[in-house]
Amino acid sequence: MEPVRCPFDEVLHHSPSLLFGEFRCRVQEPRFTDTGPIENHLLVVPSRPVEIHFSRGRSVVADRTRVLFYNRGTRYRREALNRYGDHCLWFAFADDQLAQRCGGPAHRPYRDPVRHLPQSAYLEIRRLYARVRRGAADPLEVEDTAFSLLARLLETGVETGPVSARQQRTVTAAEAYLAAHYGEAVRLDEVATAVACSPFHLSRLFRRLRGIGLHQHLSELRLRDAVDRVCDSDEPLTDIAMDLGFSSPSHFSSRFSDRLGVTPSRFRQQWMETRAIS
Repeated sequence: MEPVRCPFDEVLHHSPSLLFGEFRCRVQEPRFTDTGPIENHLLVVPSRPVEIHFSRGRSVVADRTRVLFYNRGTRYRREALNRYGDHCLWFAFADDQLAQRCGGPAHRPYRDPVRHLPQSAYLEIRRLYARVRRGAADPLEVEDTAFSLLARLLETGVETGPVSARQQRTVTAAEAYLAAHYGEAVRLDEVATAVACSPFHLSRLFRRLRGIGLHQHLSELRLRDAVDRVCDSDEPLTDIAMDLGFSSPSHFSSRFSDRLGVTPSRFRQQWMETRAIS
């Protein structure tokens, strides 16, 4: 693997078969839009939403519901969708390990740049990151978790089938709008107007290309942000609920419980207990 030279990267784990790291870049940084070509074959887990414009013309929204795959040497531009900039976790796997799992050519093992990130995988990555940050994870745990995640994510399949460039741009624009406004009371007509599409056509097109509805995608963005804030802060749950666009604290608690199996307060308690044990 290539050494990591980007000043915005921090390597958290290093071994011959795997690098695990964190990337942070503020919007104010002069190099925000272009931090250089990718140095290794990367699996990237976004935290802050940004829009990625690849040199070959395709654009994707990198948010918490997705995992991105970059081949070494990939060039792209980054566009901010929030005032904080870009923040993500990444895994770089050794070339021989990828050749065994991906089946693609050595210079381009990843065939598609974006796939859906299941909630269970997102939580597993969050837990691993927290343990590595505290120095509580041994090398075998990091590597076993990373390779298990790679295998699972490669099996999820490519997000979209054959679609026109115009249809892809419309859905990407809708995703960008939701990523920038998911803390607000979003209406379908507002999204449709923003992407120059009729509400009916947008609703149908989004579901066909992404496999879920616009509202389900919006809810997933809110819940994954909520998970991070419940885990990483002592912020009152009522404030989190209101800030993320839930109609009431009880609505937030109900949605959280339906998706994760426990209430936000219980989830925070379990997270703190896990940290105390490790």
